[in-house]
Amino acid sequence: RKDNKPRDVVVIDDAFQQGSNIDAIWPILGKITKSKTRVLLSRFDAHSLPDKFKGKYVALRDMPLGRLGFIRGVAIAAGLESPDVLMSLEHAFAEALPIPTVDEAEAVGELVLLAEDNLVNQDVLIRQLNLLGYAVVAAENGQEALDQFKQRTFGLVLSDLHMPVMDGYQLTEEIRKIDQANDEHTPIIAVTAAALSAELERCIEIGMDTHVTKPLVLTDLKAAMDKWLPHAEAPSAAPLTQPQTFPVANKGEEPPATTEAPVDPTMLVQMVGDDPELHAELIGHFLKTTKDILSEMDGHFTKRRLDKYGGLVHRIKSSARAVGANKLGEMCNELEVAAKSGDWNTVEQLHPLLYPEFLLVKQYFIDTKRVEL
Repeated sequence: RKDNKPRDVVVIDDAFQQGSNIDAIWPILGKITKSKTRVLLSRFDAHSLPDKFKGKYVALRDMPLGRLGFIRGVAIAAGLESPDVLMSLEHAFAEALPIPTVDEAEAVGELVLLAEDNLVNQDVLIRQLNLLGYAVVAAENGQEALDQFKQRTFGLVLSDLHMPVMDGYQLTEEIRKIDQANDEHTPIIAVTAAALSAELERCIEIGMDTHVTKPLVLTDLKAAMDKWLPHAEAPSAAPLTQPQTFPVANKGEEPPATTEAPVDPTMLVQMVGDDPELHAELIGHFLKTTKDILSEMDGHFTKRRLDKYGGLVHRIKSSARAVGANKLGEMCNELEVAAKSGDWNTVEQLHPLLYPEFLLVKQYFIDTKRVEL
């Protein structure tokens, strides 16, 4: 610009990646690294940028780019909005997609088989898939899922890895045998609570196609479904747009203080949208299920049955994270690791803290009127 006035945000479209246009980018970005200006990269391959530009840009993904996603990207780049605060999903959908019946979904090859033994997580995943316009058949273990797979035609399988009777690895092996006999390939997505490299490598080796990590936010699930089981017809609802963000300075201002609340109130919004009635239903399910599991855990703790204890604490871990009770989830994670390794001392120290933390979570939901008990 001839006036040499500073700019808060510069927007660069992917057209500048084509041919000789890329040469025009470097002088602009060179000046930006020496100023407070931030760059908004629209559909631009940010990974092609040198390291010296890191922290100076916000990259937008998920096309087509919607108006709200673009506005939010500009706000983040300008330091007016935190990249850690997600846009409410009630703005991302013009309306919920219609849910086909199981038979209708099977007829067009879009029926989803869900294998998940944690009933809270199962409930959340069904709601999420329904929001995205998919019909679901659910099973509580791998054997039930395999029985369902033999009875119907599924377009995709979502499977937890650790389940009783038959786990996700065994289920995948059995499905691949059936696929091979029929000269087919059913996409299988692992749903895992921990993205451990060895575990993920085993997923691929055993025949799974990819994985998603719990707690699974709606935008991430949509991205996976769009890739592996897109709807035959374009949905009428507006697409979810989630900027891929990088740290942006807030013009010298101190970051907002973090809260010590026992629950992250944004998690359920990310999971299933801004629907208070649905939140209350899921929270009520979580509180009842967790109270029952904690009571059962006490018995195994008293008798030092770490194998059964570890399986129960795993169930609380993932469902706690799903409703935003992150501290409770982390405590459960430590206990699960300790139980698996036979570390009784850690279990003995942390177990008495579980129920008090659960009560804090319960009281938070009551105080914030998220649920009525």
